[in-house]
Amino acid sequence: MTPRYSSIGGPAAVTTADGFSTEAASSVLRKGGSAVDAMVAAAAVQCVVANGSTTVAGMWISGSYDPNTGLTTNVSSKIGPAKDETYDYDMTGAEAWGGRSMPVPGWVAGAYSAWTQGGRLRWSELFEHAIVLSDAYECNPSSYVRVRPGLALPLAARTAEGRAIWMPEGRYLEIGEAVRQPALARTFRALAEGGPEAFYEGEFARDYVATSQRLGGRLTMADMADWRGRASVRSVALVGDYCGYQIAQVEPEGGLTVYALHLAQAADIGSLDDAEAVYAQVRIMEEVFHATSEYSPATYSQFIDRGFAESRIREALSRPVRPVSFEQFWANTEVLAVRDADGGCAWLVHSINTSSIFGAGILAGGAYAVRVLSKSHAQTGNLLQPGLGANAALFRDGKPCILAGSPGWGIMHAPIGFIIGLVQRNLDANAAMRAPRFGLPGPMSAGFMPFESHYSPSVFKMLRDRAIPYFDCAPSLLTGRLFGIVAEGESVHAVQDVRSEAAAAIAFALQ
Repeated sequence: MTPRYSSIGGPAAVTTADGFSTEAASSVLRKGGSAVDAMVAAAAVQCVVANGSTTVAGMWISGSYDPNTGLTTNVSSKIGPAKDETYDYDMTGAEAWGGRSMPVPGWVAGAYSAWTQGGRLRWSELFEHAIVLSDAYECNPSSYVRVRPGLALPLAARTAEGRAIWMPEGRYLEIGEAVRQPALARTFRALAEGGPEAFYEGEFARDYVATSQRLGGRLTMADMADWRGRASVRSVALVGDYCGYQIAQVEPEGGLTVYALHLAQAADIGSLDDAEAVYAQVRIMEEVFHATSEYSPATYSQFIDRGFAESRIREALSRPVRPVSFEQFWANTEVLAVRDADGGCAWLVHSINTSSIFGAGILAGGAYAVRVLSKSHAQTGNLLQPGLGANAALFRDGKPCILAGSPGWGIMHAPIGFIIGLVQRNLDANAAMRAPRFGLPGPMSAGFMPFESHYSPSVFKMLRDRAIPYFDCAPSLLTGRLFGIVAEGESVHAVQDVRSEAAAAIAFALQ
């Protein structure tokens, strides 16, 4: 498929970060599949063509809206611990790069739970594209950038199994050459034919456990076989009142997205000039990240209350600037969204859930394993600071109108900025996606907050005048990669970010 970043049509739409995944989802929709079916199919393909950012041995968090019942559901299936592992080893030492760091995967349990909630096609039909592409796909710029050493830790080919994929002739693959993952193809075939039991109790599980134990781990087949309790399925409430929209919310996860939007409304960003609007967004995101220290199940109801944001906005905008950064976050993640012809919607975050692409570089059954980063990470699967979330779903009259999300560095800044652009700055979805934005400070921006260089000169003058440290940069992954689906009546506008690697992004609306 030719890369497309903006497409208007309807009633169905798909937005993913690559053409392979978008085509898989679109094919499922054309067969009469639901948004959930299409989401699972696209996610499986991402585990093939973005193997290392996400993985079938990783984690899964999805949301879905069923137009027949009017219900919105969340499925959360994170990594889990090995029962006999203490996780008392040095997380910065050698053992953290071996078998002791391999957790119980959550992806398959999550995908299956989502499908049982909202799937229409047979489970086996959802993996056809992933199987074909596992056998071989043409190395594209996105894969090339992800794998090549020097651009990230050289972990993709750390092991013999990784070298067989990415260095089959003793050199790294070039763009246009075939990427062959036969072990991953076997894993997907078994999963398609035998369901989660085949994954957690069959060949994959035996290979995964044996690999962990060979490398010093304590994972067992009993740990893997307990997969039925891995995924949680919860109803989603609609909360808040942001300019007439409500936000889909799983209590208490992600409540700071609601807080951020309420703060934006309280600041009346739509009435401000460019520089003052950016200033307000910078201070709001600063307030949100510092609020993670106050956020908990006990304070959840406070943070989703619009009146609370109104009581805090003046101080948030006027207090001295405070440094902001993530302590830990999902650096390696994929996101996507789908809308089907009936108005059903599904959106997903799935990830290798660790700090480096390809985890520790350990493969089993063709899939890269997550690398556990702490005892808490192993036990809860959580890396984000409390209250933060990667995706946002806004509803009006009980139906989803705006779906937006971003992995990695853009996790909060990108979707919040996109939504503010749509709702308060009166931009269309394409303009809101392309609009300049800022991100979090980090090593790649020398510790400064990255600001895209196509902001107006007045914005940079404001930053200097108010002594806000910044680093001006080209539009890039430093400020995150965004997806969006906006539905207004019968019209659907799907967008995918121009900041995606190697211009590989596609937004596709079915006509």
